[in-house]
Amino acid sequence: MKYFVLSFLLTGFIVGLPVSFGEQMPPGFQVYTSDGKLQLSYLKVGEEIRLEDGVYNNATLTSIGNIKFYIRDAPDGHKDMLKTYDFSIKSGESEKFSTMYTPAKTGYIDITVDISYLIPQGKGEGSGILFTVVDDFGKAFAKNNHCKEGFAAVIKPNYSSIVCVSEETSHKLAQRWNS
Repeated sequence: MKYFVLSFLLTGFIVGLPVSFGEQMPPGFQVYTSDGKLQLSYLKVGEEIRLEDGVYNNATLTSIGNIKFYIRDAPDGHKDMLKTYDFSIKSGESEKFSTMYTPAKTGYIDITVDISYLIPQGKGEGSGILFTVVDDFGKAFAKNNHCKEGFAAVIKPNYSSIVCVSEETSHKLAQRWNS
């Protein structure tokens, strides 16, 4: 079994369209606790999360389209749509969209957001991220979904938990788990 130390930067982007999101509104695709207070980088089985994205219209005419949230529970698994929103956003305005999801099993899930436009016509490039889902968080990790400085998040090979350990300990665990 392999040893994992993972960290992801959440980003969203639209390519080649006069509609964008990012600096002119809250960050694009984000994953939060269900109450929206804590941005997440790892997920826990059975714990509801909020998926959020937004669209900013910097075009001169109203943008009309839709935004779709998808989930795939394995790299080669079926892509299931969670929620679709239709939008009509006036020039210079923005709108946020969100949906809730509860991971049901450990392993990896791929969360993707696709944005399509009728006016101006086009399709945004889907922004997505791969997340690790574990059964439980260690105490130090559970406080704010990351480890304090000088420590690394380590996921047990069976995805039973994620814990914070020193760099030295993470190397020892890697040697033990990879042998």
